Amino acid sequence: MDMAANVGDSVVYGKYDGSELRYNDVNHQMIKDDDILFKYSGTEMKLDLINCVKDQVLIRLPPKEEAASSGIILSTPGDKEKKPDHGTVVKIGPGRQAWNGKYMSIQVEPNDKVKFRSFAGNEIKIQGIDYIVVRSYDILAKWK
Repeated sequence: MDMAANVGDSVVYGKYDGSELRYNDVNHQMIKDDDILFKYSGTEMKLDLINCVKDQVLIRLPPKEEAASSGIILSTPGDKEKKPDHGTVVKIGPGRQAWNGKYMSIQVEPNDKVKFRSFAGNEIKIQGIDYIVVRSYDILAKWK
């Protein structure tokens, strides 16, 4: 089975994933290979340097407030507490690896609009823009 990351890769993982370990007076985070959301090269997380791993899908979230044609900001009471459940696919991983080593393809592609399970994934901000990373099996519908 292929590993999601290699020694020296910069990775992002979920907020509550892994266990902290202090080794040689340095803090480390021990995580499972499956907990990696994506990897990137360099020291700065930029969208063009990000590679999703396994069956992870990076989705750009819509703005929390939208302006109507009249210029009035629309926001529904309680929306700030509601977790996002739709957006636009930006990047996808190669797919989940089956027992025989072959990859199972992901059924969405960049620019697809998708609806995913409420409370799925991990929200992340990249270069000031809101995204969420979900597993492909958490996507419920897609459209162009």
